[in-house]
Amino acid sequence: MKKIILAIALSTTLAIQAAPVAQNYAPMAVEQMAQRSQTEAAKLVSKTESRVVAYYDKDGEETQMESKGGFYRMLLGYTADGRAVVQDFYQDTRTKQIDPVVMSKDSDVKDFSVYASEGRTTWYTPEGELKNYVVIEKGKMLEQGYYRDGKLRLLAHELMGQNKEAWGYYSNGQLFMYAKQKANETEPHILMYGKNGNILIDSQKPLDGEPVEEAVEAAKIYFDLMMEFDLY
Repeated sequence: MKKIILAIALSTTLAIQAAPVAQNYAPMAVEQMAQRSQTEAAKLVSKTESRVVAYYDKDGEETQMESKGGFYRMLLGYTADGRAVVQDFYQDTRTKQIDPVVMSKDSDVKDFSVYASEGRTTWYTPEGELKNYVVIEKGKMLEQGYYRDGKLRLLAHELMGQNKEAWGYYSNGQLFMYAKQKANETEPHILMYGKNGNILIDSQKPLDGEPVEEAVEAAKIYFDLMMEFDLY
């Protein structure tokens, strides 16, 4: 999933064409995304159990008791087919670090790899702000989204064995980047948009002069988001 986002950095061509490509996977606002996660989480537990599995320090090392800056994992219960449902909390604020998530069938409840889970995992800051989420199905990442200041900024989606797509958004929610890679292709088709919706960069078009200032600005926004969300 990272590859399709990183590949945007390889695009150096310029064109001016048509309208932005919409996505129908993730809500643009954090409130909608959080509500979706909460609704999904409420349906997870069939057999209730509530206990602390383990405590961890700020570096993620397991400890015998709580420590400043650390977090802890709760076992909330089990699904109808016996899979553990867990949730992590910040120790200092007692706020949720993630929404409840289902572990895959044979995973250890202390396994923090997203691939040890099944379905959606959603992360929050200690202040309760939604940061990002991933969707795992049968050990494969199908979707990941990143939010900042209440808005969706990056999204990547992949259908099993089919197309991969990625979207990037300005702070006002307007699209600035779209990339699509078909299953039989080695490189994605990348488009970068200006603030009026025109295409500034098209990876399938030859270079025609120097990139305009708006294209440089869009590229900078992209790289800033990549750095912020640690996607390198």
